[in-house]
Amino acid sequence: MTLQQIQEQAAAQQNQKQFDQLPIQQQFPTVIEFFKQFTAYHLMPTSARVLTIDADTSVYRAFRIMGDNSVSSAYVWDRNTQLYTSVLTATDIMNACIIVYNTFFSSKATHDPIEFARRNNIQFEKQIGIQDLLQHISIGTVKRKQQLILTHTNTTLYDAIDRMVEKNVHRLPVIDNDGSIVLSLTYRQICRFLVSKFRFNSTILQKTVIDAGVAIKDFCTVDVDYSVYDTIQTLLKNNLSMVPVLNKDGKLYDVFSKYDFQTIGNSGIIDLEQKVTKIIDERPAYVEGCITMPVSCTIGQLLRQIADKNLHRMMLVDDKDEKKLVAVVSLRHVLKYLTKTEIYEEDQQIGSYQSIAGSLKNSLQQFEQPASSMRETDQLPEDDQDWRLFQRLNADEQY
Repeated sequence: MTLQQIQEQAAAQQNQKQFDQLPIQQQFPTVIEFFKQFTAYHLMPTSARVLTIDADTSVYRAFRIMGDNSVSSAYVWDRNTQLYTSVLTATDIMNACIIVYNTFFSSKATHDPIEFARRNNIQFEKQIGIQDLLQHISIGTVKRKQQLILTHTNTTLYDAIDRMVEKNVHRLPVIDNDGSIVLSLTYRQICRFLVSKFRFNSTILQKTVIDAGVAIKDFCTVDVDYSVYDTIQTLLKNNLSMVPVLNKDGKLYDVFSKYDFQTIGNSGIIDLEQKVTKIIDERPAYVEGCITMPVSCTIGQLLRQIADKNLHRMMLVDDKDEKKLVAVVSLRHVLKYLTKTEIYEEDQQIGSYQSIAGSLKNSLQQFEQPASSMRETDQLPEDDQDWRLFQRLNADEQY
């Protein structure tokens, strides 16, 4: 293990300790009441960045910018109209790569890439690649203008989730009174906020994920022999952001997601013919990997784990065989389920409060001397300390 890996592991353990001891201030009978009480404003960090890329920027440069900032999306700005025109996502980049590959580099290619490059004065070194052509294709040519689905800072989390589900989007731009985007609201942010603040006396979150009906048992997979090209095709064809990778025995090897695809651009060469396992095996520590939970886990346990690991989805495996994939559950489906009024109608109330984030007393006993970032919260109002600390520990989540 390298020194950098040791340092990253130590930092992760420290963050985990701080996350475990977050105080719980509010108490609500149901998750719905919690979502209706808080707004997008409450999720705004003390300091935030929203990545915006000019529409004239090349696709490859945008790909590298998104990778350098460890984000999977960016807002496209049109300098002529002075408006945000669309959202550029990893899916758009994958589509562009597939089109270029099929047109110039596949066995059924219809154009010679070298002749095309010379005719259009495209510079390349020894061998021309996908990245060379993407450097001469602007975002504006691959991403059509569209009206952004926006919301305001006073929108409740309940309405925000409903709008994201209805419009089938994974992020919701939050604008202020001047029309500037101040926050990109995601399901993951909402989950982490819920876990950090919510105390409930409902049995809903004690239901198993399977019993709640939010897990997908009929899911797409790829095997370890798939190329990056074939895997990306599977993602695009099925409108997925992640696909499980199975070994020759049909057991879970790992997952390949849009975050793995983004790391391809960091090498400077976009090679879609390499094995998908090569990308997985060389995955950077900061990229979301494969985390599993037993299929018997409850919704509350699932939310806690998703918040802890900063995930969008979870692999559910057999209780006795951790390599046997049983189902896949998306955070989107869980939050959609928790905003249904009918599931609370027959909910039996329990006497003592349960906390998603765990027992504060036990966490404090395990936690040693507070870190400097925690001491900074001493002067904050008591009901703000937990979320302010939570924001600092997860600054990268603003995208």
